[in-house]
Amino acid sequence: RCREWYGLHFPELADLIDEPEEYMRIVAELGSRKNYTIEGLKKILGSARKARDVLDKAETSIGAEMSPEDEERVRNVAREGLRLIKLKREQENYIKELMSIEAPNLSAIAGPILGAKLISLAGGLEKLARLPASTIQVLGAEKALFRFFRTGRGAPKHGIIFQHPYVHGSPRWQRGKIARLLAAKIAIAARIDYFSREDRSSELRKALEERYAEIKQKYAQPPARKPGKRRGKRRRPRKRK
Repeated sequence: RCREWYGLHFPELADLIDEPEEYMRIVAELGSRKNYTIEGLKKILGSARKARDVLDKAETSIGAEMSPEDEERVRNVAREGLRLIKLKREQENYIKELMSIEAPNLSAIAGPILGAKLISLAGGLEKLARLPASTIQVLGAEKALFRFFRTGRGAPKHGIIFQHPYVHGSPRWQRGKIARLLAAKIAIAARIDYFSREDRSSELRKALEERYAEIKQKYAQPPARKPGKRRGKRRRPRKRK
């Protein structure tokens, strides 16, 4: 909403600033593009060159002028966005501290945020610890899984664990194997966290990284496509009179 409203006044800024927090800080702290200065922009962006680019575009912008009332409304929206970003970071830090105490092994494998989401989807750490790796792999993809059961097509390879950088940062042909690996390690980590309460995070993390490197090396190239037979159109038999 901030980009939409402020874009009427300074549309070129969206092409120069990709980071939402930087964009909203400019709007909240400076407001109208008439208030832009090198010092003010440099304080927000941390780069004199980037600040100069923004200032040059502001001087030649094709955007419409803003009234003081409109400017204050847009700045309020930007301030609210910054408040939500701050709240999100505080919540993430709290979850990281909690996960490091309650589930250190799961936190080391999946990450504290993704680990907390998996616990929530499973219904608790105990239920997650009792799930097989195949179920953990597709947690969060229940609709796609039931559609596969119904139609027999498009089996999901991963659910919410797609958010892990090992999965979404890999090529498409590697994601299924990496998702299976990650799900298996998550299952082991959750069982250790719930049943034995031992901190074996470094050992599990090392095993995950080694196996991940093997998959990346072994399947570096996409699999070759098998030549299929070209199917022609079937002719319908003529009906006998």
